[in-house]
Amino acid sequence: MSNRLLIPKSKRFLVSPSIIRPRAIIPGVMPIPRASKPPVVPGSRTFSTAGAFNFTVPNFNTLTVTLRGAGGGGGGFYYSTDYDSTRYPSTPGSAGGATSWNGLVANGGQPGTESNYIDGVEEVINGSAGAAGGASGGTTNTTGGGNAGGAGSYTPSYGGGRGGNGGAGGLASKTFAVGQLTPGAVLSGTVGAPGGGGSCVDPGFFGGGYAGQPGTGASITFTWS
Repeated sequence: MSNRLLIPKSKRFLVSPSIIRPRAIIPGVMPIPRASKPPVVPGSRTFSTAGAFNFTVPNFNTLTVTLRGAGGGGGGFYYSTDYDSTRYPSTPGSAGGATSWNGLVANGGQPGTESNYIDGVEEVINGSAGAAGGASGGTTNTTGGGNAGGAGSYTPSYGGGRGGNGGAGGLASKTFAVGQLTPGAVLSGTVGAPGGGGSCVDPGFFGGGYAGQPGTGASITFTWS
């Protein structure tokens, strides 16, 4: 005869709480392992060659990006007269290029203006400095905080005329936290070219002179930990 029949129905399904075990610790049943987080290897990378680039987002806890716009070129020097429209031109300087990435922009500086020697009245009009570049999209945006502009032209003879210096580029900086960027994503950007310096017209004729200097090239730096 089965022992089960000797147990009253009212007591057959009573089980002592002390013998109930959570499923996770039942002998022979292993808990499901959690996926491990990829390791973070601190590092940094800088792009400073003018043109497009691609940056692959690494595993990070915090990632800081700093963009610097290129400096504008220094102004040149030209010669004119007070009695006709003759102008012996130089080549003016050019603006520095902007650096951009993922909504952040650091603009380049503007070129300095040219200086002018006016024959007949023997007057020198010096050039003016170019405007500094602005920035946007960063936690920090600093006008003129980027890379430097070039020095303006200089002519020792004919009144020592000087072209204006090029304006500095802007600076934008931002720190990203986990979740704001996807590790492994490839994000493209652009590094700005330096502004070109203006020339000094016929420096030999004027007893020597120096052309305006180009600005400093733009850059972008990523630092993560």
